Amino acid sequence: MIKHILFDLDNTLMDFNKAEYNAFQEVMMHYGVDFTEPLFHQYEVINARLWKELEQGLVTMDYVQNKRFAIFFEQLDLVIEGEQANKYYHKMLQNQYELVSNAEEVCGILAKQHQISIVTNGVYNTQINRIHNSAIDKFITNIFISESIGYEKPDVRFFEYVLEKIQCNKNDVLVVGDSLSSDIQGGINVGIQTCWYNFKKIENKSGIIPDYVISDLIELYKIV
Repeated sequence: MIKHILFDLDNTLMDFNKAEYNAFQEVMMHYGVDFTEPLFHQYEVINARLWKELEQGLVTMDYVQNKRFAIFFEQLDLVIEGEQANKYYHKMLQNQYELVSNAEEVCGILAKQHQISIVTNGVYNTQINRIHNSAIDKFITNIFISESIGYEKPDVRFFEYVLEKIQCNKNDVLVVGDSLSSDIQGGINVGIQTCWYNFKKIENKSGIIPDYVISDLIELYKIV
């Protein structure tokens, strides 16, 4: 019986695609760079590669934060300080906390009979402010953010820390997230049940097999 649900934050409870898009536009405007879709895609490619390296333990969170805009502006032959751009990005990102479809309703209903925690990779101040400003904050029992823990998902030590804090039997814990390589692999690593939030309805070619697959958060009612 599921007693505790661990929700990923970005693109599971909050629309990070929209948040990232809006914050990036603000950064471009701040530095006087004309925003274009190809420019945003160029940044996305850099950012995705660095986050994948972070998941694989090849780089640190600080490296990702300090280098992504530095690499981006270098590719554009622009002399703009990457670390400062990243700080401004996070300042703008804190104001982006739009929820995905049905997130508030599902969290509200599940919280009546379950403990709900958030497990997220990211910068502490940014993530904590986004959560506290959102409509789901009142339903959340615990918030676990990689920067404050010292490990990133899917590192088993991240999830071991979480399990120690929530004091719940592994068999009674479910992790829900959109990332197979981070959320689902992390859950598998520590031995808890996993639910892949496949909102894009894409084919799973990763070899990482979740216990459950949903495309709408409302489907969690059938699982827990």
